[in-house]
Amino acid sequence: MSRFAMRRDKKSASTATRSTDHSVRRKDRAVIPTQLRARLGALAYTHEMHPGGEARSTGVVRDYNASESSAGKRVAIIQRMRNNVVQRCGKKGSGSGFNESEIRALASRYTLSDQTYKGHILDRHGPSSKYKDKSRFEENFDIKGGIDQTLKDSSSKVIPNTFGRDGYIFEKTFVVSIGKETRTDGTVADLYTLKVVIDGSGNVITAFPRG
Repeated sequence: MSRFAMRRDKKSASTATRSTDHSVRRKDRAVIPTQLRARLGALAYTHEMHPGGEARSTGVVRDYNASESSAGKRVAIIQRMRNNVVQRCGKKGSGSGFNESEIRALASRYTLSDQTYKGHILDRHGPSSKYKDKSRFEENFDIKGGIDQTLKDSSSKVIPNTFGRDGYIFEKTFVVSIGKETRTDGTVADLYTLKVVIDGSGNVITAFPRG
C-alpha cells in the first residue's frame, strides 16, 4: 500500500472516531434538560448527599461569581429542578415506572432496623444529637410512631427518591411541632413535617424533621 493510501485510511479512521465521540457527547447532553444546564452555570456542586437525600455539611455549593446567599438560592433552585426531572421521568432507582399504589403497599410492610434507628436517625436527628447542622426531633415526639404513621397514612406525600437513587420519599405534616432546626442566623425554627426514606425493598434508610 502506498504512503498516500495509508495516510488517507488513517485520516478516515480518525474522522470516524471524532464523529462517534461527538455523537456520544451529544447523546449524553441530551439527557440533561436544556433549562437545567443553563441554570447550573458556573456552580460547582461539591456538597455530599446522603442516600436519603439529606445534604451533609462537609461541603458547599459555591458560585464564584455571586455571594453566599445567592449561591444558596441557586442550590435550592437546582435541587427543585432535579427533583422535578426525576418525577417527570418516573424514576425509582430500578428504572421502572412510578406506581404509587404498589409503593404504598411496599411501605405498609416497611422494616426499621435498630442499626438504622439508633446508629443513624437518633445519632443525627435525636433530641440529644451532637450534630449542630442537623434538624432534631422534639423530646416528646414518638419517632417510631411518626415513621409508622408517615409510611402508612394514605394522605402522606410520596415521590421517587432524588437523583435517580433507589427508593422513595414519604412526607407527612403534623399539626404540632415535631422538631427544631437552628438556622444560619442563629434563630430556631419549629418543624412540622416528617420525611422518611425507604429503599426499593421497604427498608427505612433515614427519617428526620423538616420545614
